[in-house]
Amino acid sequence: MKGVIMHWTGGTHNVSRLDKKHYHSIFAGDGTRVPGNRTREDNENTSDGVYAAHTYRMNTNYVGVSIACMGGKKGTVKWAAKLKDVVFGRYPPTPEQVTAMCKWVANLCFIYDIPVSGVTVLTHGEVEKNLKVKQKGKWDINFLPWLNRGGNTYVGDYLRKRIRGYLYDLENPASEVVKPFAPPIPDLPLPPTPILQPPSVVEKALRANGSRTINAADVQTKVTVWGGVTATVLGVVSEVSDALSGVPPYVWAALAVVACVGLFLYAREIKAARVNDAMTGKNTARLE
Repeated sequence: MKGVIMHWTGGTHNVSRLDKKHYHSIFAGDGTRVPGNRTREDNENTSDGVYAAHTYRMNTNYVGVSIACMGGKKGTVKWAAKLKDVVFGRYPPTPEQVTAMCKWVANLCFIYDIPVSGVTVLTHGEVEKNLKVKQKGKWDINFLPWLNRGGNTYVGDYLRKRIRGYLYDLENPASEVVKPFAPPIPDLPLPPTPILQPPSVVEKALRANGSRTINAADVQTKVTVWGGVTATVLGVVSEVSDALSGVPPYVWAALAVVACVGLFLYAREIKAARVNDAMTGKNTARLE
C-alpha cells in the first residue's frame, strides 16, 4: 500500500451497506470500526473491478477509510472562511470516531511502512491539490466541530499530527521504551593482595621448633670448623715443613688457624642469611 485517504460518508452516524461497499473501514459515531466488503489486498490490483472504489482514479494501492457522518445539511466551500456559518446538520463528526480513525490509520502506516505526509496520508479534499488528480468537487474532511477554523489543509495537518502521535506509540511501546542511558558501573578495583607477614622468628625459636634450615646450618658449621681443625692438625703433624723447606711449621699452623676462622665466619654468615630469609618472608621455606 502506498497511502491512506480519509473520507466522511455523508450519511448518518451508523454504517450503511453503501458505506461498506466503498471503504475498507468505516467508523461509526461512537468510534466503532466496521470493516468494509473489500479487503485492502483487493486494491493492490483494480483492473479486475473488484475493489473498494473510494477515490476517483486513486484506488490502486490506496486504503480508503471513512467516518460515518455529515448526512443531511450540505456545506459549501465558502464556509471555509467563516466557521460560524458552517451547518453540520444532525450528524456532525464526533471526537470518538475521529480518534478511532486516526489510531487505525496509524496502525496501517505501521503495517505497510507508510510515511505520514500530505501525499501519502491525506483527506479526500486534499487529493486534487496534493496529488494533482482531478476530483468531482470533494471537500471532505475540511471541518471538525471542535477546531477553531476549517479548510482541507488545516484539518489534514491536524489529522496527520494526531496520526504521527499514535504511530510513535506503536513504534515505541511502553514495554520497550528505552530507559535513560546510565553508564555501566565500573569494575571495582580488586583489593590489594595481602602480603603475608612471616611470624617474628629468631634463631633460637627456629631451633626450638626443629627448623631443618637451622639444623642444616649448625651441621655445616660444625663440619667446616672441625674439618678445618683436623686438616690443620694433620698438616702440622705431617712433615709438610720438610717438603716445603724454608717455611717454619708455626707459619703453617697460623695459616691453618686463619683458614678455620674464615670458614667459621663464612658458615655463620650463611646461617644468618637463612635466618633473615625466614624472618622477612623472602624465602618462607626457611621457616620449615
